[in-house]
Amino acid sequence: MLNVLGTPDEAVKVTARLDVSRLPTPERRARAWTDVSRMWNALGDGRQTLAALRQVEQEAPQEVRRPALRR
Repeated sequence: MLNVLGTPDEAVKVTARLDVSRLPTPERRARAWTDVSRMWNALGDGRQTLAALRQVEQEAPQEVRRPALRR
């Protein structure tokens, strides 16, 4: 949500408190990691972006093939 509002720097605080492993399905965990990767990308941190994308692939490999994520 904070990414959409244009304030990804504020999302960092929220992400730090988020326990993605508690989400009930691999798809939801992958979507959470997708949002985290978008946040880091918006902040220009390629290393963190790649780390989050690797988590997406680990949770639900089919998600990294989606056109929206590939952009």
